[in-house]
Amino acid sequence: MANVIKLRKGLDITLEGKAEEKKIQLKSNGKFALVPDDFEGVTPKVVVKEGDKVKAGDALFVNKQYPEIKFASPVSGTVREVVRGERRKVLCVRVDADEKQEFVDFGKKDVGTLTGEQVINALLEAGIFGYINQLPYAVSTNPSVQPKAIFVSALRDKPLACNFEYEVAGQEQDFQRPTLE
Repeated sequence: MANVIKLRKGLDITLEGKAEEKKIQLKSNGKFALVPDDFEGVTPKVVVKEGDKVKAGDALFVNKQYPEIKFASPVSGTVREVVRGERRKVLCVRVDADEKQEFVDFGKKDVGTLTGEQVINALLEAGIFGYINQLPYAVSTNPSVQPKAIFVSALRDKPLACNFEYEVAGQEQDFQRPTLE
């Protein structure tokens, strides 16, 4: 008979040592995909077709319930294929990257003068509003609903999370808040 181990409050496996903090440069094979299942509560509607040229920041698909929420391409290139599963469910949109990356220019914004509506419009335009989740169930956020509170987590609670100081090393200036005068 097999040994059965029942866990009630999790199990801490104590390992000696820790991962080496070393950055390595990985070569890309030039193939990228955006997977709608990575976004909770999103029903995708594809807005590109195979063979379309896209820039980094162009919409690949939108949320069917809220068409103003678009999901942007991470790279510029050519849409290789829209992979569909059972009942034509969109599994991913694949993009072959160009050698030289082109980006959509959304312009610079002065955060000190933006209203809440302008911030929402900027996030929607850039295709990053879909990365904001509504608590407690991590569902897709509705841009027309005014939130009661906004929580920004600065805590690394994942078991294999990297050391933040190591990640930021050499890029400290990019993470500094500009002084307001």
